[in-house]
Amino acid sequence: MIRFKHKETGEIISINRVRTYVNNDGTRYNVDPTHKYELSDYEEIKEDTDFGSILCTKAPNDRRG
Repeated sequence: MIRFKHKETGEIISINRVRTYVNNDGTRYNVDPTHKYELSDYEEIKEDTDFGSILCTKAPNDRRG
């Protein structure tokens, strides 16, 4: 889940699906596909992690060693 914090009120929301668009100048903006939230009023909360707790398994057809 991706967490966002409202810029003015400080409200924190969690969203399962987010579309991220990248403009030609490299700037990004997020869109909620359900249109429940206007994400331009929110900023994404980035967590510092090394992603060590994410479980990954090798695909059966993955030939890389």
